[in-house]
Amino acid sequence: MKQRQPGLKLIRLGCDGETTASFIKGGNCHYTNAGSQLDAAVKALAKHRGHVGYVTIDIGANDILACADDKTGALDQNCVNRAARAIPENLARITRALRKAGTPGVQYAGATYYNPFLAEWLRGAAGQQAAERSTGLVDSENAAMSQVYAAAGFKVADVADAFSSEDVNPVSLPGYGEVPTNVARICQLTWACTRQDPHANPLGHKVIADAFASGLS
Repeated sequence: MKQRQPGLKLIRLGCDGETTASFIKGGNCHYTNAGSQLDAAVKALAKHRGHVGYVTIDIGANDILACADDKTGALDQNCVNRAARAIPENLARITRALRKAGTPGVQYAGATYYNPFLAEWLRGAAGQQAAERSTGLVDSENAAMSQVYAAAGFKVADVADAFSSEDVNPVSLPGYGEVPTNVARICQLTWACTRQDPHANPLGHKVIADAFASGLS
């Protein structure tokens, strides 16, 4: 973005481990003179009113990740059901607050999510079943979030598509043999297959950044 707007500066308010609830209420992260990430973002928009070009957000993944067993990756369905209800409700509250705090010239964008549970495919038959079950869940949540973003006038950075989340065509993955394309992409773009860490690696962050940049002018 700075190649197009050399004077652009980043205000980074992101926080590891945040859920849609803690984003609103606080508790996970400390912000100077703000009680939560949402509070900090609203205050930043007020402080720099008229000088903000873009607001980007990705939130919701940790709501679902909290439902996964640390050892097996299996999802607690009751936990998932609660998260599925909470995510769109909380996200609607977040997007309304951000739009209210901004000015008409601000462009907003929110992300869909890649599916880190696809890494379970590498654990054998049981893992492959878990990976296949997770696809419908992540697709459903991405659809719900996309609707909330669109309703709030946010552009959607389709990270799920950028990670080829729906592509199950077989490809060769070094060290593992033939796997579905979406599994290979998770292994290539995150630490999920090597460190059991669902976060994106540097290449994955580049793909995510491109997904945002392609929707913003």
